Amino acid sequence: MGPLSMHLPTRDMLAVIRTKRNMKIAEERAKISVGDPTMGLVSETELKMGADYTKKIADMKTQL
Repeated sequence: MGPLSMHLPTRDMLAVIRTKRNMKIAEERAKISVGDPTMGLVSETELKMGADYTKKIADMKTQL
């Protein structure tokens, strides 16, 4: 190996750098993020009619 290869980051080193960068971004975003209060709620209407509406929407998209 030549002298330059000793100074170039390996694939594993780049993966670690990306992971650390992504963790830092996630931590910064967590400070200002607001949770979705609707998560976990159950809609009776969605349970009864949701599949029908989803099919109608898909059918309309294919007609266009």
